[in-house]
Amino acid sequence: MEVYQMPKTKGLLPHQTIYDGHVFTRDKRGYYLSSKPIHKGKRILLHRYVWIKYNGDIPDGMSVHHIDGDKENNSIDNYILMSKSKHTKHHIDEIMENQLD
Repeated sequence: MEVYQMPKTKGLLPHQTIYDGHVFTRDKRGYYLSSKPIHKGKRILLHRYVWIKYNGDIPDGMSVHHIDGDKENNSIDNYILMSKSKHTKHHIDEIMENQLD
């Protein structure tokens, strides 16, 4: 699987990246959010933008999940679609498991 490496671009802050000519800024949760409205008049998370670029719209009730858990790995190969309920359960289970360690 090819890992998408965030490019280092002159003039960007360390918590920013460019994809398709758009600037994305890392938010407090670690996800990259477009700095300007670029999808249907709204700002969009980078992983959702990449999914839509390659696969079309995300169906209602579905979430784009980073397979390896790395929010910086925005390679299309690192995504799967999950129902929002399954996605939420997955992350709750992850948190619970980490608390037991």
